[in-house]
Amino acid sequence: MKILFIILVVVMVSASGISQELNMNYEKEISKSLTYQDPQNNTTINGNFDFSLNYLPYMDVGGLGKKLGSEVRLYSTSKWLIDNELPSNVIYDERTDYGDKNTPIITNPNAEIPFMIDAGYTYNDTRIGLSWIGWSGKSALSGRVPGYNVFDDAGVSEFGYGLVSFWDMGWDLHTSRNFPASWYEGTVFIDEDDSEFYDVSYFPDKGVSKWNVTHETSMNSFEFTVQHPVINSGNMNISLIGGMHHGRWKDNLLQKLDIIFHGDLTYVWIEDEWPINGDTISVQIQQNNIIHNDITLETNSSVEFNPLGILAGVHADWSILPSLSVSLKASTSRLRGDITYIATGIDIDDIVEDITYLVFTEDGDLIEGAELSGSEFLSGTFDLPETSWSASSVSYRLNLSARYEINNMISIMGGYFFSLWRDLPLAPQWSYSDQYTEPYGAFAVENSWKKDISADISSSGFMVGVGIRF
Repeated sequence: MKILFIILVVVMVSASGISQELNMNYEKEISKSLTYQDPQNNTTINGNFDFSLNYLPYMDVGGLGKKLGSEVRLYSTSKWLIDNELPSNVIYDERTDYGDKNTPIITNPNAEIPFMIDAGYTYNDTRIGLSWIGWSGKSALSGRVPGYNVFDDAGVSEFGYGLVSFWDMGWDLHTSRNFPASWYEGTVFIDEDDSEFYDVSYFPDKGVSKWNVTHETSMNSFEFTVQHPVINSGNMNISLIGGMHHGRWKDNLLQKLDIIFHGDLTYVWIEDEWPINGDTISVQIQQNNIIHNDITLETNSSVEFNPLGILAGVHADWSILPSLSVSLKASTSRLRGDITYIATGIDIDDIVEDITYLVFTEDGDLIEGAELSGSEFLSGTFDLPETSWSASSVSYRLNLSARYEINNMISIMGGYFFSLWRDLPLAPQWSYSDQYTEPYGAFAVENSWKKDISADISSSGFMVGVGIRF
């Protein structure tokens, strides 16, 4: 963008240095080429071309923000004191703190490379013009949420977990696929009464939920207009505008959630009568169970809207000084066109399991062992086929600008631009269900995709530019 400003400055400085003699020669030659002499009425009809290029360095786009879900963190901490001198080890001064933190995940693409181009030909006070304004925006977000955290020590007990709520999953861990990530390792001791004693550690920084969101959008607006003055009084000129308006709107949304689940438990117990060489001995059995599951949920959806309609407006121009003028242009359009939706979704479970079975004597000698390993890759899709139907939108546009003429050919300008599109469609979003397809995956029905999502999209900002007339 710095290059554009440099070009504009060079053009303005160079134009201001054009000699008066050269400027007069240009005017004479151009006047000859654009002047038509009517032999019957002996009248002269003049025409001229005009072209302007504007850049909006700080365009603000409103209405694109989407709340796609939340980062959720829940925690509970208990502290207490124990009096060991009392027979019952009475617990007193107990305190528990608990709560949750909900951080919304919201996309809001910023406009990039917003330009406005306008060209026209004026013939006998009637101007025929063609204008275009275009911009694109992108918002890329990511994050990670730690999984289960369980900690117990003398006088302190902590519990917490985090999850990412996408696709209307909610927080209910019993009825939703959205469970928190987890990574735990430890040992389970089983006594002779089959009672289990756990020595397990959780690693919330290993078992995490990682999410990514990319929201891209673009708008291109084309206007073909005919403008004719209705009031021309002194320094003020007011014209009516009519014509056609065509828009090209695109919205794309990518959501991805990776959940890591890992469990590593070793079960230890004693067998008093283990047969060996026709006799029985007491042995210790260790069974190590490892399961690792990389879960991936991803959706990619987009919508396109290409409406066409009629435009009507008004343009007012005031000459403040011989070389300075201020203009106001306001227009509205009613358009109709086809909306096209398409979306893909996938649910993956990449599972690896490993079981090791070992038998030791009381002296720690290995008697026998076995290992069993396996893996399973489960994938389900829930796609939305390309779907189209017709819809309408209303557009409003306002331009307020000031123009300074360096000479009869070149001018510089600055001003403010505002545009509003009503009911523009947004990319569909998946609504998660607890029903599954074969072999696994979210329930693939078209009604589970929310397609009736729309918003009023506004764009505004200050503009600077250069104009040429000949």
